[in-house]
Amino acid sequence: MTDIVENWMSDDLDADAIGQALQQKTRMVIPNFLRSDVADQLYDCLDREVPWEAAYRQGETDKSVPLAELGRLSPREQQQLVNGIVAQAQGEYQFFYNRYPIVEAYIAGKNPHLILNRFIEFWNSAYILDFIRKITGDTSIRKGEGQATAYLPGHFLMYHSDQGKDTRTDDRRYAFVLNLTKDWQSHWGGLLQFVEAGRVTETFVPGYNNLSIFKVPQGHQVSYVTPFATRPRYGITGWFRAD
Repeated sequence: MTDIVENWMSDDLDADAIGQALQQKTRMVIPNFLRSDVADQLYDCLDREVPWEAAYRQGETDKSVPLAELGRLSPREQQQLVNGIVAQAQGEYQFFYNRYPIVEAYIAGKNPHLILNRFIEFWNSAYILDFIRKITGDTSIRKGEGQATAYLPGHFLMYHSDQGKDTRTDDRRYAFVLNLTKDWQSHWGGLLQFVEAGRVTETFVPGYNNLSIFKVPQGHQVSYVTPFATRPRYGITGWFRAD
């Protein structure tokens, strides 16, 4: 990926203060992370332009199916799919949300008009990577990857730790959520919850233009989005990696 000249981060970020807090606690929310005009452009892209896919597990396989394809199913077939997702969640790891694979689409040259292509270039620029290395104290971080996500009623992400299976090919050091959610209500669910010994110890409520970042591995989950949520929970999520 080629560097871009423009820095999209806010000018008000204090890397020294952020780094001290993050390294002490291993997780935090950084408010007003991007320039407001950039955050607004990303939000508009997620809200109006992205060709979303439904992400879920089927057995041991991660599935990502275009919503346009699911729309061709009958209502009965759609309900059967949801029932299968829920049934698997009753006994094993499961997730269900909408996603757009930014990195894979970028490499394949898909949808070049989306600002998400410029975003992933920025996310791997010296501006971001130098900042992340400084605030984490981890100089081995080499790249950032991400996917766009949209959580709607009925969506969830079950407990997991984000630990990669093989550090030679998937060495995740810090996870992040660039939150792009407007006017979210905590009673709608969709909360990023950190879990220790079976108990929720801290909760981050979705917000707008803030960056949730935490050291990997840490047990966490996204709580079930209620049927009465009236807005999508938008974000860009992923990891800063050393492989």
